[in-house]
Amino acid sequence: DYAMSLNNIASNYSGLGYYNKSLEYNLQALSIKEKTLGKEHPDYATSLNNIALDYSDLGYYKKALKCNLQALKISEKTLGKEHPDYAISLNSIALNYYYLGDYNKSLECNFQALKIREKTLGKEHPGYATSLINIALNYSDLGYYNKSLEYNLQSLSIYEKTIGKEHPDYAISLNN
Repeated sequence: DYAMSLNNIASNYSGLGYYNKSLEYNLQALSIKEKTLGKEHPDYATSLNNIALDYSDLGYYKKALKCNLQALKISEKTLGKEHPDYAISLNSIALNYYYLGDYNKSLECNFQALKIREKTLGKEHPGYATSLINIALNYSDLGYYNKSLEYNLQSLSIYEKTIGKEHPDYAISLNN
């Protein structure tokens, strides 16, 4: 419970843009989870992903990628490759590859996450639409604008049906 409180405080600091402070609290939470749950527990992987997000926000993409890859291994071992948390780790890894300029690796991870979300959430879920947007971004950066448009239009349609035209994610999808 104390580690969860630390994670919540870290999340607040991150939301305020105090990424170093967020990292400090997330590292404390990770240490507690290591001692109480062990390094193979899914909650330990969640803390690694939180730390990776802080590193990414601070521009330390290689450090973030290292944490995300470690979390992915834990998720694969404890939850399996078809679990939604595994897809979340893949999305985080894809984002770091994107920031590092490796759009092909990013695209590969995003497609893996899309397949998992299709199987676990279905094609009409906002999470599936988010994966479509991530793929569209990769295609755009690789110069495949028609493919990018195709994926963005799919996400827009899903968002319209599931969250409505007044939701900020719908507006982002329109912008894309």
